Amino acid sequence: MTSSGQNIEIEIKLDLPKEADYQKIVGHLKPFDAHLNQTNAFFDSKSMQLSNAKWALRVRVDDHSGLITLKGKSNGQDGASVREEIESTIERSVALSIIGGKVKLLDLDDPVVNDLKNRFGILSVEQTLQFSNYRQEKTIEVDGQNITFELDKSEFAGGAIEYELEVEVDSIREIEPFQKIISTLFKTLDIPMIHQDKSKFERALNYTGLSPRSSE
Repeated sequence: MTSSGQNIEIEIKLDLPKEADYQKIVGHLKPFDAHLNQTNAFFDSKSMQLSNAKWALRVRVDDHSGLITLKGKSNGQDGASVREEIESTIERSVALSIIGGKVKLLDLDDPVVNDLKNRFGILSVEQTLQFSNYRQEKTIEVDGQNITFELDKSEFAGGAIEYELEVEVDSIREIEPFQKIISTLFKTLDIPMIHQDKSKFERALNYTGLSPRSSE
């Protein structure tokens, strides 16, 4: 069984260059509402057609479920990442089988897979990379607004570890007020506010030494 959705993803992403900064936020936000261990696997054609077009195809599995996501090219706006996103939820066991190479992703009768085929004409993909992520989530109310913090610790190829705070917003008009809330938090905790302009996938590519090749 799958469930799907297509929308515009709007995220504010802050880089936490030091583990100490990450621990400051952990101490401030705990106890968290949720803890998730995620494995993220990315797929592309042999010619890296998606990467060349600045798109990404991901299969994610966490402690409870699986998710297929097709993400479009990111366009920065007021310090936030704005991109098209198509998602479908799948059984956790199916996601594990895809990541483990036992099931071919494009063999699924799935809305994201169908969109991929129709949009790009891709009929075959292979796994290009994967990385793990430990996510802690906390929703709090600030000035009458609910804001959900997603605090990530990601481990990439070679054991490289990065820390990041993400806040997803529902509309463009929410970017500025949410930026102010985050800025106040960072000032309180004495953390530099550094916007992360590269996706985890782009950073994972750098760590693996992969780069998009010509699709010709």
